[in-house]
Amino acid sequence: MIGHAPRTGWAFYFDPVRGFVYVRMWGLLTVGLFVATKVALVAHPQFDPDLAVILDLRQTDLSRLQAHEVEVLAGRTTAFDSPRRALVVNDDQQFDVGRLYGTERALAGGVEAIKVVYTVPEALEWLGCARGAIPDSLEGNQLV
Repeated sequence: MIGHAPRTGWAFYFDPVRGFVYVRMWGLLTVGLFVATKVALVAHPQFDPDLAVILDLRQTDLSRLQAHEVEVLAGRTTAFDSPRRALVVNDDQQFDVGRLYGTERALAGGVEAIKVVYTVPEALEWLGCARGAIPDSLEGNQLV
């Protein structure tokens, strides 16, 4: 549809036994979507800042995200301040944005370890979590 914003949203899967929370985002990634996702994550009753975070960006469109916005996101990342964070991406553009985010996060004083990977199994392995499936049906929210 012309003039219609793409659907955006997020979903969570908490796995305290394996020690992580999986966050899937989709649609056009904006500062607003990122902030809304963080607010919802922190408000969730299962939220634990000590859990590792797998942030799955494979279904997001990063084409409009500017470098200065990545810097803003990196400075506002307190909700995802787990000791370890894996960003799962789909392509080279997303990989580059993920690396920029990690660099900006370090410059903003972040001390957590961030790695950009292409698959969830890679993320689980890097985080030291036991392999296993992430359910297809996740608790989430969709914005229009």
